[in-house]
Amino acid sequence: MARHKDFDPDLALDKAMRLFWRRGYHATSIQDLVEATGINRASLYATFGGKEELFLAAVERYLAEVNRARLSKLQGNPSPRAAIRGYFDDLIDFATGDGRRLGCMLTNAAVEFGERGDRIGQRVYGLFDEVEEALTVLIERGQKAGEIDTARDPRASARFLLTMINGMRVMSRVKPDETWMRDASSGVELLFQKADAA
Repeated sequence: MARHKDFDPDLALDKAMRLFWRRGYHATSIQDLVEATGINRASLYATFGGKEELFLAAVERYLAEVNRARLSKLQGNPSPRAAIRGYFDDLIDFATGDGRRLGCMLTNAAVEFGERGDRIGQRVYGLFDEVEEALTVLIERGQKAGEIDTARDPRASARFLLTMINGMRVMSRVKPDETWMRDASSGVELLFQKADAA
């Protein structure tokens, strides 16, 4: 007969996600995870596997709770221009509020792992590709609506936005200053200038 778990795996995973998000993969030990989740080492391994498996599960939790909601809001706005501006506003509000000095778990992992070809690196970079694709589609929609400069290549513009987003997330960990971040985000206006002049 299987032994009943005396802890909530979802709650434990949420606590592990928050610890990895704050500290990163390498700076988080198994003992740190034991203490954060409140479950013993044997139960941690039995439920989630090793540290790498737990981190990947935490990444999926982050996607479900944080990243997918941001993408859904981006894609669901009828105005691509307002969606892009709103995305940056949300990023700044989070970085200077509840998420102060947290950054983005995916961006943090990309900085930590670099170009490593392991499972973690592959998953994180695959997610960046998804965001790039969503931004490309959004920019194409904005160009058709006359909100975004049609002289700009949608894919190149999406990569520009993705670079700005991730750069701001990195900077938000060391300089979570709202004025500084709003000044930096004003660069997105370059996408709209010719559309405004038309």
